[in-house]
Amino acid sequence: MATTFINDVDLPTLGLLVPVLTKGMRERKVAIKRRSALVIGNMCKLVNDPRTAALFYPILKPVLEKGIEEIAVDEVRKVCQESVDTLERVSAEASVLSDAVFTLEQLTESIEKALVAQGAKSVPTLVKFAAKGAHFLVVGDIRDSDEWTACLLPYISAIITDAAKAGKAVDAIIAEGTAALSAEKVNPEDEEEDLCNAQFSLAYGTRVLLHQTPFKVKIGRKYGLVGANGAGKSTLMKAIAGGNLAGFPTELVTVYVECEIIGEKADLSVLEYIMCDEKIIKCNVGVDTVKAMLTEMGFGVNRTAAAIDAKASTLSGGWRMKLALSRAMLLNPDMLLLDEPTNHLDQFAVKWLTNYIMNLKTCTCLLVSHDTKFLDTVCTNIMHYEKNLKLKTYAGNLSEFVKQKPEAKAYYELSSDNVAFAFPEPGPLEGVKSLTKAVLKTKNLYFQYPTAPLPQLIDVSIQCSLASRVAVVGVNGAGKSTLVKLMVGELEADQGFTERHPNLRVAYVAQHAFTHIEDHLDLTPVEYVMWRYRGGQDKEQAQKDSQTMTKEEIDALRAKAKVRRRASLLFACCLDVFVV
Repeated sequence: MATTFINDVDLPTLGLLVPVLTKGMRERKVAIKRRSALVIGNMCKLVNDPRTAALFYPILKPVLEKGIEEIAVDEVRKVCQESVDTLERVSAEASVLSDAVFTLEQLTESIEKALVAQGAKSVPTLVKFAAKGAHFLVVGDIRDSDEWTACLLPYISAIITDAAKAGKAVDAIIAEGTAALSAEKVNPEDEEEDLCNAQFSLAYGTRVLLHQTPFKVKIGRKYGLVGANGAGKSTLMKAIAGGNLAGFPTELVTVYVECEIIGEKADLSVLEYIMCDEKIIKCNVGVDTVKAMLTEMGFGVNRTAAAIDAKASTLSGGWRMKLALSRAMLLNPDMLLLDEPTNHLDQFAVKWLTNYIMNLKTCTCLLVSHDTKFLDTVCTNIMHYEKNLKLKTYAGNLSEFVKQKPEAKAYYELSSDNVAFAFPEPGPLEGVKSLTKAVLKTKNLYFQYPTAPLPQLIDVSIQCSLASRVAVVGVNGAGKSTLVKLMVGELEADQGFTERHPNLRVAYVAQHAFTHIEDHLDLTPVEYVMWRYRGGQDKEQAQKDSQTMTKEEIDALRAKAKVRRRASLLFACCLDVFVV
């Protein structure tokens, strides 16, 4: 169920999976039956030729219908019904293809007519073989004249010894045989050199993202990848960068830009972080070249910038993105994959990034961003996730694309988002009746990271009330996140103090608050929340606190918790109520 499907689902694949899926539909657990029914429907959507899935129609349909009749859960019965509907649709498509527009009999007649036109007599056995070969090309919707010639010419030449007449007969057969096929589309960019011209599928066990989609990109063009949230934009980028897509050229150098610092490398300096990268080592990039690139990006240039010898873990979100971009540019990639590159960047850095991307002449860029101004400026083409599970390329920037497809404007409007969040009201703060009274304030704060050459904050005083709605702004590295961490208590000031109302509850969501989720990918969202806040406290924060507490403090907390558990148990027994 968690597998990313990157190859075509063909006859051998279904031959392997169908017994597993039918066994899943016979399991006792309803959850397994639901998953099996869901995968059956998705596998049928992923087949390249519907006739492949139609072969298994008699096996899978009875199993799904039995699930509809016997499973008690309405939602699971609905999944089974949807998979049955998919099977029937695919079966109908298969029957249409079986009765192709230009049938085998019609091809036979066309070949015999072409032979008569050149004054030759028909040889039934050779005509039969030629017609069968041509029929495979019709079924595959192939109109390449070279393939048709290679298929027909050996048989026609055996009947017509004159090469010129044989060629004319073949041309007549090709013209008639390809007349009913889908029309060729002319692209004005065809004269440009291709970087990649591939076709692939991409899916999870629970969802089909792309099915046999064409992926044709030109050298030096900038493609904006556009689609609804959850369409699979980041998944596609990661699959390209990982070299996992069937049919995608493996010799291309692709770099996927991420702004997160890898955990085991967090204690390295900025310079060491880049120099130990496997791709940098493989490309033999020298230290001087790396330093020059980091300096160009602003590292170590002024008092507010991150130093080249500073630890990577101390960088703000904006500087982490700059570090990732520096590493990517040092590799001179054929294709640069940028996923939300403007996140955490100030306007100066965004302008620099925009100019850099626009000046790339031989590097193709694939970009995902919700910054409409950025996409309008840099994109030469827009690649859109269509409803038929294909990628369609449109010429022009985002504005030109929206003119052709107005409904896509909803992707960038909050009012049109199909996901809504409802947060509970925090309620009044006990002991505070005035909305303008300060409940959180700092005075004369001084703070400097141990590895930083200069202090991040000097003599900072601020106060917030319940009516406060404050935006903290500044260039990358100015100390915005540091100030917030000092206010909520994650960091301790070198000088000055922070004062909070005793009843004040503070929730803090940092830029990189969820990087630790990678350690819990086997949990569902509900299970993760239950684990993290089990016992009414943040387990992640508790683990961090335990690393800095003494053994006596930890033992004291455990003793208090033991007393609380005993008191709760006694109270529950007195009320004849016991909650597990």
